[in-house]
Amino acid sequence: MILAIYGSSGMGKEVCDLAEEHEAAKWDNIVFVDDLTESSIVYGHATMAYKEFKLKYMPSEVRFIIAQGEPEIKKLLFERIRKDGFQCATIVHPDTEISSSSHIGEGVVIFKGCYVSSEATIGNNCILLSYTCIAHNVVIEDYCQLSAMVLTGGFDKIGTLSYIGAGAIIREGITVGNQCIVGQGAVVLSNVADKLVVAGNPARGFKTNDSGRVFHH
Repeated sequence: MILAIYGSSGMGKEVCDLAEEHEAAKWDNIVFVDDLTESSIVYGHATMAYKEFKLKYMPSEVRFIIAQGEPEIKKLLFERIRKDGFQCATIVHPDTEISSSSHIGEGVVIFKGCYVSSEATIGNNCILLSYTCIAHNVVIEDYCQLSAMVLTGGFDKIGTLSYIGAGAIIREGITVGNQCIVGQGAVVLSNVADKLVVAGNPARGFKTNDSGRVFHH
């Protein structure tokens, strides 16, 4: 089976390290898929645009990881590959603790030191960076990015396409809406409306995420 990592920048290389160091026996080969680079080799692996990749490989011999930190791009690429019949892998670092009663969706990547508690749900195509804690009965919807050392409380809900910055703390029972951005180190003590950008301790909204994007270049 071939692991296709969609995105060859920093996140893609982190996913590659995780797969090579802890799942080497599972993958016959690792290929980067990147529509923006002209390089044919990245990080020691063949790299090609998606239109070339899908002509070369059959869906039955491939599993994808969407290695993107931008939630909107996660969704776009996930829908693109699924339309062509490809499926995603789920990769979990061995040094994690995940309850058997939790549900982990398709295309999820969970890095070192994360904890996913009882009856928590992680939606499709989400990434949990190192040492993030998902408390009991938390629901994280599709295409979310949780940076390192995020702490959630029981029964929290994080809406689709949301981005939670490193070190953020979310009190129990809180709903973070869709397409939200929670800043680094924020302490979230009340619900966050859809598309709101919040930061600080306590977290307060200071603008709306009108573009639907976290990163602006």
